[in-house]
Amino acid sequence: MAGGASALSSLPSMSWAAFSAPSPRRLNGSLSRFIQGFGVSAGVALSRAMVRDQFTGSEAIRILTLINLILTVTPAVAPTLGSIVLLFGTWHQLFIVMAGFGLAILALLGLGARETLPITSRQPFNPAVIARNYRRLLASRISSFHLFSWA
Repeated sequence: MAGGASALSSLPSMSWAAFSAPSPRRLNGSLSRFIQGFGVSAGVALSRAMVRDQFTGSEAIRILTLINLILTVTPAVAPTLGSIVLLFGTWHQLFIVMAGFGLAILALLGLGARETLPITSRQPFNPAVIARNYRRLLASRISSFHLFSWA
């Protein structure tokens, strides 16, 4: 994955945090929370794609296990960190801190990430192909079951 694409994946989460900080209204919070979902899911998908592009066999399994560990531990640690922020400020500061983390991730990815897919395997961006793939995915009974069972 290109550094630019990886960095862009953090923009929804960062914009969610920045938009939610001053927002006293529930609708704004719900809308910004929906936007955050895109950033969170992009990070998971991109990290797995980067591993798939670069590693095989037991080395890929080891790295994917580490990624899954991080994805499992983070939700357990986040409330503790949020409580520490709340010791020094209001809930608005939580969102400001999250936006700051988003900016830091954006900078790190923009400066340090590189394209991991070999040139020979890359495909040009084609919105029609993407739409066709989503239609096929949503028409699948198995994916629909998983989509609606988690909703």
